[in-house]
Amino acid sequence: MNQVFEIHPLSWLIEDRGKKEVQKYLKSFKPYKDSDAGRFLLEKAIMMENRDLSRTYLAINPIDDEILGFVTLGVKCLAIPKENLLPKGMLEDMFIDPKTGVVQAFLLAQLVRSENSPRGFGKELINLAMDVLINAKSLVGCRIVRIDCEDELVSYYRENGFTLVRPNEEGTLNQMLTFMSPLSLS
Repeated sequence: MNQVFEIHPLSWLIEDRGKKEVQKYLKSFKPYKDSDAGRFLLEKAIMMENRDLSRTYLAINPIDDEILGFVTLGVKCLAIPKENLLPKGMLEDMFIDPKTGVVQAFLLAQLVRSENSPRGFGKELINLAMDVLINAKSLVGCRIVRIDCEDELVSYYRENGFTLVRPNEEGTLNQMLTFMSPLSLS
């Protein structure tokens, strides 16, 4: 991909430009599809950042300062019910708490590209998210990445290494996960 972009953590932009200026800047973002995920950047990202509930990373074109996309990352445990769609081998590698059926996981909470980003830019955003999470894994542990997505995105995330766990309890989203490669401690 020939698209040039720089990664800017939202927290750094707020520190550098101030909250009001950043709020104005975020209004310039035009998501590929009008969605709740696109509105998240404008309506919730700064609040979530300030409350330490998640971290948002912006992919910005350094030439014209256009936001090409963003990812928001956090931590959210995942309940693995007995009725799931995961292969047995994967279940054995997950370290599921036997009492609660819960596994620790990072959450890829938002992944949104702009209407002006090139085709395939979503993969760049996934790579960005995984790079940040691999760093977090080396600092605190945890090797599972979770994503909750709409039906139309299940095949896309499957192509990018995620496995379907099940639809969420409300039936509105699909819970998917992937493993980060194990850390080599030689």
